[in-house]
Amino acid sequence: AGLLGAERAEDISGGKLVPSSAGATVPGITAGNREAFLFEVLSRAALGELKPEAAPQAVQSAGEATADCGSDLVDSICYLWVELEGEGDEAKDRLVSAVKALLEAEIVTRVCLMERCEGDFLEKVGLILSQAAWRKKVIKINTRMVYTQQKFNLMCEETEGYAKLAVVLHEHAASAPGGDGDDMESGGEDHAERLDQLKRHVQALVGQFDIDPNRALDIVLEVYEMYPDCSSLVQLVPLFKAEAVVHFLGFKLSVHLKQGGLGSIPLSLYRLAGNLVASGSVTVDQLRAHMEPALQEAVDLFSEALAAQHEAVKKIGAISLTSKATDTRKDGPPAASAGLSAARMQLHGSDFDTLFPENEAGTTSNEYLGVCYGALRAHDWSSAFRLLQQLESSGMVAAADRALSCGLCYAIQSMLDPIYERLFPGARGKGAAERGKAMG
Repeated sequence: AGLLGAERAEDISGGKLVPSSAGATVPGITAGNREAFLFEVLSRAALGELKPEAAPQAVQSAGEATADCGSDLVDSICYLWVELEGEGDEAKDRLVSAVKALLEAEIVTRVCLMERCEGDFLEKVGLILSQAAWRKKVIKINTRMVYTQQKFNLMCEETEGYAKLAVVLHEHAASAPGGDGDDMESGGEDHAERLDQLKRHVQALVGQFDIDPNRALDIVLEVYEMYPDCSSLVQLVPLFKAEAVVHFLGFKLSVHLKQGGLGSIPLSLYRLAGNLVASGSVTVDQLRAHMEPALQEAVDLFSEALAAQHEAVKKIGAISLTSKATDTRKDGPPAASAGLSAARMQLHGSDFDTLFPENEAGTTSNEYLGVCYGALRAHDWSSAFRLLQQLESSGMVAAADRALSCGLCYAIQSMLDPIYERLFPGARGKGAAERGKAMG
């Protein structure tokens, strides 16, 4: 009985049944019953029904089903060694001989056996010199990895390093030319020198206080979000892992989304995303994997709201001959019912500002519009227009979003300002400039 059977085990031991490259000489072995077959081979070798030296031939006789069975075979060895406790040394010795033959045939590996088997078994196979010495080494390594406490240098604590890094970045951004972190038009040798000094300072803090580079990158992005016009901060991003930037942005978006929905995502985060896209640190395609909801879902919500708005507009001035109109007044009895009623003439535009139901002042209605807004504010016209074309082709009127409409106005203003300044120097005045800067 069994997948191998006593008769086949005897034939393999006697050399009458050998593996063949043409196919399996022990039929019926599949991926589903392979583990049972391997355990049977080892069991018959331990019980003496199969010569231990013939164990590799027995495994290979199953053909392709056991072509890559080293891991499963080691699991069977470990389990069988435990089962043989109390069965006498002869069965264990035969199992050890079978494992040595499998090692020599390179069906199992030394590394896999060292990872999973017990010390006494490894000593008998000859993979370690002494079980006691091996046990001491395992305990020492385990203690060093799990229980050894890290010694802190009170002169260079991590918390102090993070605090110093935040202060350095805030001071640099706040003192940028133009005030409020606005250094978008700055340049020259002085700017390059300040930027080079900032890079060296950040690297020195990370090294001296042994702070986590990922957390340092998070602080850089936080400060850059607070000072989106301080373009020199984006020059610090290449100091860190490039693939980590998009994951930080995606995490920030998901946290805001889970805590308060789309309306809780600040425009400053979208401006950060737009600046990083404009600088080439991330791409829109990389961000797309972290945007919620999916584009098609956002388009469907917009289409439903647009259809509802069309229905509401159609009802303006419509007369119903069947419904009864009532006039509820604060003082006095209600007016008598009339035979005719008409929808209220709603002329205020805000009554129909429902294309994006979750839209609120200072937010965008979905993350696609938010990234587009950030690209507009970063003067990345190619990325912004590519997103606008994609949204338009999907059936979404992006300009109906309040924040994005402000971003489009800012883009138009940015294009017209240089022309206007050449034609009418100084005519805009400080007040107009401040109004333009406050857009979005």
